[in-house]
Amino acid sequence: MQFQDNIPIYVQIEKYLYRQIALGKIKPGEKVPSVRQLALDLTVNVNTVQRALNQMNTEGILEVRRGLGSFVTTDTELI
Repeated sequence: MQFQDNIPIYVQIEKYLYRQIALGKIKPGEKVPSVRQLALDLTVNVNTVQRALNQMNTEGILEVRRGLGSFVTTDTELI
């Protein structure tokens, strides 16, 4: 993934994940890769990925299940 200098990286990661969900590559109810895995895949800091996922969780797009990870909401109207 190529990052733009004028947009915060965590925002670009959010947009990337939104795009993956919209394209059906990550389906409703499906587990999102772990923070560490996303950080490795995107070659960014773990804290940056965590910030993006926290923002998506606040917006209701992701649901955090303690001990299991983050999952895409099944609320298709929200998506």
